[in-house]
Amino acid sequence: MEQMKSGNHEDKTIESATIFDQKINDHFPKQFIWPKDHLSQTSTEKLNEQVIDLQGFLSHDEEATLLADNLVKESCLSHGFFQVVNHGVDPALLALAHEHGRAFFKLPLTEKLKCKQKEGSVVGFACAHAQRFREKLPWKELLTFEYHENGTDEVTAEFFNALGSQYKETGLIFQKFCRSMNKLALDIMELLEISLGVDGHKHNYYRQLFEDSVSIALSNGKYKSCLHRVSANRYKPRLSLAFFLCPKGDRELKAPQDLVDKDGRKEYPDFTWEEFLQFTQKNHRADENTLDEFTKWLLSSKKPNA
Repeated sequence: MEQMKSGNHEDKTIESATIFDQKINDHFPKQFIWPKDHLSQTSTEKLNEQVIDLQGFLSHDEEATLLADNLVKESCLSHGFFQVVNHGVDPALLALAHEHGRAFFKLPLTEKLKCKQKEGSVVGFACAHAQRFREKLPWKELLTFEYHENGTDEVTAEFFNALGSQYKETGLIFQKFCRSMNKLALDIMELLEISLGVDGHKHNYYRQLFEDSVSIALSNGKYKSCLHRVSANRYKPRLSLAFFLCPKGDRELKAPQDLVDKDGRKEYPDFTWEEFLQFTQKNHRADENTLDEFTKWLLSSKKPNA
């Protein structure tokens, strides 16, 4: 969960690795100014991303599934981005999640810092990734918490309960939200599998991987990954609720073998989620070259003399 700060000129100068200084100043902090070659270029071309209706797919309608399959494939081959509607997540629950998310970010900074991220962890509150970087910072605050499908522990609710009894309702809402998003994510993984021709209805390769907390399986380089960029505005904050479907750290990530056989080669080496997380958190700042740079890093680290 993250909130883009409104783009006024109230100074948010970094005073430490983790916080914004809230003092008023007419100088825009240089840590947030990005080089021109990193800025989005103004374009008159509209993306026109696909809006995919999942209702038929979720009710096992073969014709609707084929249509959704074609739209997903077209989107992932061209730019790696699409939207879904009739996805089964309760709109009332989404509204509550947004309401409680905005309420958290409106709290005083001292209150939010009670759950600040600890060194080496991605869980907790952080400002602009300032605990990791000193330049090209995004104009945002973020709150990250975990959700585990397997087991009896409701870690999302427990995370908020640890902040105080006043956050009990918030914890319950986000626990339900994550449960719904987890189901939706697994459904989308099954649809992605079908679109790749892996025959999801017979094998459920991707769904089983995630339900067993094994891994996300790659598309063997077929599908694109969209680089995420959001523009701040000077009028009001923008709240995003992001759900990342992640495997256990020690399990192997690889494309399904029949997809590799069909392509005639394996595009990327097998790796674990823990290795990828280590690379992106400690060795490389995520960008459009992340996967290629990770592959080089992984292969060099596994050499006998590395």
